[in-house]
Amino acid sequence: MMRMLAVALLIAAGPAMAETALVAPSAKLCAGQKVERTQFFTFLSTTEKCSLPIVNAEHMLAFHEAQPKNAIVKYAAGKGCWGKTLRGDAVFVYDDGRTGANPIDVYAKVRFDGQGNGVVLDAPMQNRGVTKCN
Repeated sequence: MMRMLAVALLIAAGPAMAETALVAPSAKLCAGQKVERTQFFTFLSTTEKCSLPIVNAEHMLAFHEAQPKNAIVKYAAGKGCWGKTLRGDAVFVYDDGRTGANPIDVYAKVRFDGQGNGVVLDAPMQNRGVTKCN
């Protein structure tokens, strides 16, 4: 019985470990490029729901900021919720009450596996001709 439970948990947990996120910085990314999660400092979830007790949380998703491994400038990492504005920008509400906004097209879409390896699915800077890719 315990073996069946353990197998069921492994099967259920497997797909949940992979995730698709919008990430930054994205200026030098190309579609199809292999990346590591530690390269990025901003992760906008495309599936994780907002957990803050704020108005319109049901229409927002979670975001996380981390310190990249090669960071030159140190800053306070944060987390909170994000959503799209009527103009199509990303608006942020941090868990400490701060707010902010950025154009959504500065973020690349990346599919990560459970080990932190990813593949760039969409690179807006490449699409606009800013980044040259082979």
